[in-house]
Amino acid sequence: MRFNRLDNISNGDLMNENDGMDNKPSQAAPKSGPGILPLIVVAIVVIAAIGGFIAYNEFLKPEPALVTATISIDFGNGTVVSEEIGSDNNTALGLLRTYVGTENVGVTGTEPLLYIDSVNGVSTVNDVPGVFNSTEDHFWIYYVNGVMPMESAALIEIHDGDLVEFNFETSPW
Repeated sequence: MRFNRLDNISNGDLMNENDGMDNKPSQAAPKSGPGILPLIVVAIVVIAAIGGFIAYNEFLKPEPALVTATISIDFGNGTVVSEEIGSDNNTALGLLRTYVGTENVGVTGTEPLLYIDSVNGVSTVNDVPGVFNSTEDHFWIYYVNGVMPMESAALIEIHDGDLVEFNFETSPW
């Protein structure tokens, strides 16, 4: 009768593979955790989410809507200009900058708290920057639909059909 090596194995006893002579019980391989694969998947998902957020904000974010409003500028010397215009910069200050050009609007302060101190060269200051003209006491005051907002023109949102007036006038206070 012929015996082979496998005939000697019973009830979980295995022979040592190194020399074939020891009969020691086998040790189960240590269980490994979920491994690195789930970490890689999470990392890919996070990177994709960040990339999607950046792509949306930089490339896919909708452009500001074009607002059509009427702008009126009273220079305080009898010259008044008024026109209905479209602007994608939908703040009172943005509408003014669209109409006369950003370079023709002088402001004091920091965004978004800006004070308009000149429009097309008509200024509230003397030749010394920041020094108010004490002989006239005129200021650039603006109104939206007849109401003088108590906020910076850079913060007031303009809607279709609004009337935005910039008047060089004496202070109402």
